[in-house]
Amino acid sequence: MTIEALPADAGGGPATGAARARPVPAHADPALANVDAEHSGRISRLRHSMDASRVSAVALASPENIYYLTGLDHLGYFAFTLLVVPAAGVPTLITRAMERPTIRAQVPWCRHLSFSDGEPPGGLCARAVAEAAATGATGAAGEAGEAVALEQESTFFPPAIAGAIRSGVPGVRWSSASDLLARQRAVKSSSEIGHVRRAALISDVAMRAGIAAARHDADERDVAAEVYRAMITAGGEPPGFAPLIRPTTILDQEHVSWSARRIRRGQGMFFELSGSACRYHAPQSRIVYIGQAPDGAAEAADAALAGLLAAQ
Repeated sequence: MTIEALPADAGGGPATGAARARPVPAHADPALANVDAEHSGRISRLRHSMDASRVSAVALASPENIYYLTGLDHLGYFAFTLLVVPAAGVPTLITRAMERPTIRAQVPWCRHLSFSDGEPPGGLCARAVAEAAATGATGAAGEAGEAVALEQESTFFPPAIAGAIRSGVPGVRWSSASDLLARQRAVKSSSEIGHVRRAALISDVAMRAGIAAARHDADERDVAAEVYRAMITAGGEPPGFAPLIRPTTILDQEHVSWSARRIRRGQGMFFELSGSACRYHAPQSRIVYIGQAPDGAAEAADAALAGLLAAQ
């Protein structure tokens, strides 16, 4: 298969037997009428799960869940970001103030609240959660077991902010939001499968470029540069994790990548990377030997390939 040139429609439809997202529930919120079908459907399915769990509002802080529900695609997630989804109406995004132009351009249909640098966002978040909880389909959040769910298991949700929300919204039953979207996100739509396929093509291109550049006396930095060049020119977006490129002598140093080392004949090089397409990834890893592979490498490769084929 030729993979150097990626057609504009790379990805196509889902593979035979691939899991598809469930249809949008009939009670989809008219407040989301101007939102694209993909994201309004995701929010509607989340609300279906909220109904089943008697949750009147959900507060999410992990970038992957915020992106999944809104499509907010930027690098500003290093600063605290919160998405509050009520049982009805439009969600609220709470971000750093300097993100206003990005929010306005990408998700104008969300209500947007912002905090300035140096301002603790806990109070603002508590007010937004309290307002969202009051829109619960079965009444106010304090009634008859109605709950507010916080995604506290996320490393992007500081305990201080979670504590401020809890103290600022008294009289409610708290629950965890971390599992509400897990099953939903595991079932991919046709467009999601297309993104993953395109990311896989980009991964192929980048991996081949890295392998071709790994030769005797090459600088690891030059190999990394070729990986990035191929990844970007193939249409790749910034990946969620930098490519890992290192000699097998330090293979056990799990998250170490390239340096000023030079590659030598007989050396093994480890590659782990992923292309990114609309924030979807398709990771690959390979071990490449410069010159001749050591004894046992061919058998190990055959065993790995047999396991991969058996899992398909």
